[in-house]
Amino acid sequence: ARVLIAAPRPAADAAIAELRRAVDVAERQSARRPQLRALGQLITQRRRAGEDAAADELRLAALCEQFPSDSQLPDLRRARAILRPTAHTT
Repeated sequence: ARVLIAAPRPAADAAIAELRRAVDVAERQSARRPQLRALGQLITQRRRAGEDAAADELRLAALCEQFPSDSQLPDLRRARAILRPTAHTT
């Protein structure tokens, strides 16, 4: 998905589709950390594409709540940063 993310719009659409699949696979496998990464990347990519990522943001927020509030896992810190209101404003 990383190669597709850096490419023009048609490839960006493909990257979003691949990231959605990654989220779904991680969710089916109950793999919370990979799901954090994939959802974070999906939200970031959708925002760059000018898409509404609100539903994915809600999923990510719910996933973050499954971890201890004092957890300092790098993936969790990144996910929480993505959810901060200022993280995606220009």
